[in-house]
Amino acid sequence: MRYLESALINLAKKVGRVSLENVASPTGGAPLPEADASNMDVLLNSWAEATKVQHATRQELRSKLFADGALRSEGAVAVATRDIVFSSPSAASATALGRASSNGRIEWKTQDGQTLSAWEQSVG
Repeated sequence: MRYLESALINLAKKVGRVSLENVASPTGGAPLPEADASNMDVLLNSWAEATKVQHATRQELRSKLFADGALRSEGAVAVATRDIVFSSPSAASATALGRASSNGRIEWKTQDGQTLSAWEQSVG
């Protein structure tokens, strides 16, 4: 796990799109056998490529939604002007925010600031 943690933190630092709360630089733990390290690198590269594709797909959809007026910009947020069907709250929030992924149960909030998760618990 330390190998993955170290690799992901180094990747996040390299990309520079997010701030990291973990100020320590993990060492990566004990060296892995070459075959295991290779397998972990393949896993990380596959994940990174899938994330790039997902982000590009969501960005394309977001652009189309803005172009056809389904989304409009209101300051720093995107506002839906009509119902838009998504497969999940997370897919909807990632598209609206222009991200590869997002936790819709936390990102979506009522006008008084209650998260979707908290609202679901209060009505369910």
